[in-house]
Amino acid sequence: MDELWPEIERYQSELDFFLSKIKNVRALDSGAMERFEAESQALARLLKDQPFIPKWVLWGMRSAIKSLRADAPYIRGDQCAMEELADRLEITFDLILLGEDHEDRRPGVPRIL
Repeated sequence: MDELWPEIERYQSELDFFLSKIKNVRALDSGAMERFEAESQALARLLKDQPFIPKWVLWGMRSAIKSLRADAPYIRGDQCAMEELADRLEITFDLILLGEDHEDRRPGVPRIL
């Protein structure tokens, strides 16, 4: 797990930056949103084969999902984009809990276990 800390810290940094933009500026930064979503998916890939996941990592993602949904009606810009991001992050969260990543679940491709 020690070798994963730089990636986990990068994810946490993107999470903090993205949420601070929403909380402080009260606007959606699409570039920060894309970077955060990419970091979230990368985190799912990294944690896929890990038997233990720090609770604070899961709590951070869950908090981001709740925050996006709660703040969406009050943010200038595309509120729908925030709700859609919350939905995508929830899928990523579930995949982490299942020990999978986005490559394991492709639309239109049957899963072979």
